[in-house]
Amino acid sequence: MPPDETLIADCAAEAHRIAPNLCGTDPETGESCAWYHGFWPYLRALGIVTTPDTHRAFYDESLRTLARQPGFRRVLISGSADFNMLEQVYAAFDAADATPEVVFVDRCPTPVALAEWYARRFNRTVEARASDILTFRDKPFDIICTHSFMGYFTDDARQTLAATWASLLRPGGKVVTINRIRPDATGVMGFTPEQAEQFAEKARSAALSCATPLNIGVDEIARAAQLYGQKFRIRPVQSIKILGNFFEANGFSINLMDGMLVPGHEGRRGTGPTTPAGATYVHMIATRR
Repeated sequence: MPPDETLIADCAAEAHRIAPNLCGTDPETGESCAWYHGFWPYLRALGIVTTPDTHRAFYDESLRTLARQPGFRRVLISGSADFNMLEQVYAAFDAADATPEVVFVDRCPTPVALAEWYARRFNRTVEARASDILTFRDKPFDIICTHSFMGYFTDDARQTLAATWASLLRPGGKVVTINRIRPDATGVMGFTPEQAEQFAEKARSAALSCATPLNIGVDEIARAAQLYGQKFRIRPVQSIKILGNFFEANGFSINLMDGMLVPGHEGRRGTGPTTPAGATYVHMIATRR
C-alpha cells in the first residue's frame, strides 16, 4: 500500500504546530531540535528523504512473518522521527490478523506526541514515552523495530545501545532494522554547503509540484530545508562487518543481513545524510541469544 499523502501532510501540519513548544534541547548542540522534528514530515511528504516507507517491503515481510508466530506480540519502537515506524508495525500485524502491544520510545516529546496523534486518528492503542533509549527500562519485548538509528550514537554509545536492546528483549526476541553504510565516511558527517543549497532547491522544486496541499509556503519550505542541511549531523556506519559486530558482540545472532541500493538511484553520488541518492542500506534481523 502506498503512503497516504493526505495523512503525511496532516502530520506535517501537526509537527509544525507542536514542535516549537515540545521539542527539547539537544544535549550535544544545546539547541532545540524543532528545526528537525518540526520539519521532517514535510520532507517525507515531498519524498526527498529515506524513511521506513522506502523499506516498506522489508518491514512488512519481516514483521508479518513474526506476527503470524506465537510469542511475538510485544513490540518496542526504538526511536522514530514521526509515526512512520508505528504505521509499519500496525500494517504488518493487521495483515497477519494479529494485535500488537506497542511501546513507542523517543527522547524528544514531539515524535511521541505524533505517535499518539496517529493512534487517536485510527483508534489504535500505543504506549508512547519520551525517554532516552539508553536508560529506558521495561518488561521484556518480543520485537524491537528501528530505522537508521545507529548514526545518532558515538561508537561507545552504540555498544551501550546494543546491550540495552539485548536487555530489553526476551531470549529469542528479534531486532528488525535497517541502517545505511558509507564505506568512505569517517567521524561526524553532515551536508556540505553546496549539498545544503542543492537540498533546499530540491525541496523547493518538490513543493512546487506537490499535489497534496501543505500548510506552509514554498519559500518557507526551502528555508527550512536549507536549515536542515546546515544543522543535520550523523555518525556513519562504514561497513556491513561493523554492523554485524555491533550485534554479535552484544548477545545477538544474525538471521538476515543484506545490502540494498535504493531503487532508482543506482550509480548516483550521495547528496548528504538521509537522502537516497547512491545510498546502500543493510536490512537486518538479529535474535537475542
